[in-house]
Amino acid sequence: TMEAKVSGYMVQMEEAKKGLEEMSAQLEERESKMEDMLEIERKKLARVQEDHKKDMRAFEVRKTKELKAEMEDKVKKLQAKTMRAQEAFKEERLLRIKYHNMIE
Repeated sequence: TMEAKVSGYMVQMEEAKKGLEEMSAQLEERESKMEDMLEIERKKLARVQEDHKKDMRAFEVRKTKELKAEMEDKVKKLQAKTMRAQEAFKEERLLRIKYHNMIE
């Protein structure tokens, strides 16, 4: 009968609707899991980037300290060289004065 066909059709429609609702719920659950995983990956990336920044800062500080020590060493060597040159100049002047006095 027509009523039986309509009733059967209504049952099929209801089952299809339930199936779609289940699929929709599963998709929402998967999407939620994907968002959670994505958030975890974002946090990992942020951590890696922060660690990299810290490493670079530490590297720059170490390099700066090394360069500073290098420059201080060069300055000390130049100061020592200058002192030796000044001493040599003084000695030469004293010798010239002595020599000059000996001639007179």
